[in-house]
Amino acid sequence: MSCASSNIKVLLSGILLAMPLFVRAQSILSQNQDGFASSEYMDGNLSTSNLKDTTVVERDVSHEYSQWTIDPDMGLNKYMELDTLAHHFQNVHLSEGLERSYSIIGVLGSPRISRLYFEREQMNDFVFDYPLSYNRKNPVDFRFTDTKTPQVAIDYYKSGNKESGEDRIKGYFAANFSKKVGIGFDLDYTLGKGRYSNQSTSAFIARFYSYYRGDIYKVQASFNTDEYKISENGGITDDRYITAIEEVQDLGRRNIIPEDIPVAMTKNWNNLKHKQGILNQTIDIMGNFQRVDSVMDTVVTINERRAVSTLAHTMQIGRFDRRRIVQTNPNNYYVNTDYMFSTDDERFSDFYVNNTLSLSLNEGFSKWAFASLGAYARHEYRSFRLPMANDSIDYRKRYTEYDFLIGAVLERQTGSNLNFRAHAMTYLLGQNFGDYTLEGNLSYKFNFLKQEAKIYAQAYSKAVHAPFFISHFHSQNYWWDENFKKTFSNGLGGGIKIDRTGTDISFNVENINNYIYIDNTGYYNGKTFLHDYTARQHTEGIQIISAKLVQNIVLGVFHWDNSITYQLSSNQDVLPLPAFNIYSNLYFRFAYFKRLKFEIGGDVSYFTKYYGQEYVPGIGLFANQSKKIERVEVGNYPMINVYANCEIEHVRFYFMCYHLNNNMFEQLRNAFYVPHYPINPRFFELGFSWTFYD
Repeated sequence: MSCASSNIKVLLSGILLAMPLFVRAQSILSQNQDGFASSEYMDGNLSTSNLKDTTVVERDVSHEYSQWTIDPDMGLNKYMELDTLAHHFQNVHLSEGLERSYSIIGVLGSPRISRLYFEREQMNDFVFDYPLSYNRKNPVDFRFTDTKTPQVAIDYYKSGNKESGEDRIKGYFAANFSKKVGIGFDLDYTLGKGRYSNQSTSAFIARFYSYYRGDIYKVQASFNTDEYKISENGGITDDRYITAIEEVQDLGRRNIIPEDIPVAMTKNWNNLKHKQGILNQTIDIMGNFQRVDSVMDTVVTINERRAVSTLAHTMQIGRFDRRRIVQTNPNNYYVNTDYMFSTDDERFSDFYVNNTLSLSLNEGFSKWAFASLGAYARHEYRSFRLPMANDSIDYRKRYTEYDFLIGAVLERQTGSNLNFRAHAMTYLLGQNFGDYTLEGNLSYKFNFLKQEAKIYAQAYSKAVHAPFFISHFHSQNYWWDENFKKTFSNGLGGGIKIDRTGTDISFNVENINNYIYIDNTGYYNGKTFLHDYTARQHTEGIQIISAKLVQNIVLGVFHWDNSITYQLSSNQDVLPLPAFNIYSNLYFRFAYFKRLKFEIGGDVSYFTKYYGQEYVPGIGLFANQSKKIERVEVGNYPMINVYANCEIEHVRFYFMCYHLNNNMFEQLRNAFYVPHYPINPRFFELGFSWTFYD
């Protein structure tokens, strides 16, 4: 694996380093296309040498660009805010997230789960990639770029040493052949070797896109291929190596390094592959309009053509594969050791094709069109395969599902004060018949102490079938087939954001019925604990309440950003959540010569103790701990980082000491996000992002 990963790093580095040269060539080409005379002296700006007309002025390279994603329902473009800020850049590459609200199993790019319930995504049928949200992106989340000047962005992250360090290199290229045609690609390679033995991850993601955006007809397409490899060690065998190391130290040995701590598994892997594509095309239906304007005290009538409505077609196609590789099974670890098929046959796959047709009446085409109104219909095809017993006729049985659904959207985005969105959807035919979604949100802006403030609210009601691979799971060690009822959830929330005081207060409430979860059903046999897991459904209601306060304080160069979240689950045995999650960032922000900007400080994350979900290598998901033995609490441990974050022109870089407080305090040693998976010990890391134009 190390040789292959080294080759990938060399190849990817070469591609990314060569891209600025291609950008340079594209920029010169675009200048010639703009009508400037071709010349051997062309160097990105117009020359003013004696061989040229001295009246020609120097041409500046434009750095303007826009980015958008595709709305999967209405097929329209959703423009996004640009990632140009240096603030929080030191946390961009952390698997724990910008505010470190994710619980991870240690290494970069490892499986993770958010401790904040209302930040968790809804699972799709291929549940195995749900914990891989650090790298995973859906095609509808990928950004298309329209740029006046070809550009390349390169990010690099590095921590630790060659044996147990972490690396990430990513970049994107974007260029336009004209105002209507553009292309680009993204590359992202992650390698985490892990401080603990048999714990490593790698991910390679490549995405290519192109588009044509005419005055009436537009078409855009993207394709991505992803591969994830996770080496599973099952966690350490004795938590005292972290919480009470003096009790387990070898005689005559003062220090035990992380690599020497025993782990539960060796030579176990989970490999996942994605191949996905999206094709979107739209046709604008135009109308003739007149508006009255005044020019030099003269009233004139201006004729205009505007897009009254838009007809869109969006096709999504993809294939997901998961393979579990087991070369060595740990002794006395599983309840079920009667293997029903070869280890080479533990494979799962999901193939899907979705086609969506939509028609929308566009917002703003006349003074009466204060909002857009649209409807859509979608046909979904899905095909699943999973292992069967050796005596089965089809050792990888195929399941096929079809669905037909309709939906409608009412939305206002361009209001100066009030904006809103309402969405309704239901399945009329197929496996998911009766599933529905009703959701809406609104925001109202107003002035408060001469700055903007905003009140916002949202509400929803949903009924959804269980994801396929939650209802059906077959493996060497865990096996179940269930016919779960629909899960019903109803929620509402809202808040207020005040720019003048740097305050954002929000709340959320949800009631969920028929909640589905993975449960540890193993038992203690007198010598060791034997593991077994199955999916279960809690038929009674569970209530979740959350309140969040974001308070940012600024006094000159002194900044103190705080985020405090309180959560309450009415059933901690079924849906465990920490009561408090806290993130605090204290730093000084200043600049030299208005160009070199610094943020120097430290941040801390903390959550209260709770019976956190454990990670299950044989499934690749998180599960509730067994109640048949003494459960393990995680939390009540502050995690402190210190950093220097810098920005100059189009370059951002940082230096950080991760987990500064590792082993500093004997009374605070419970350094776990997830049971039996320690937080990485202290190490130093650096990262940079460099955007090239011209």
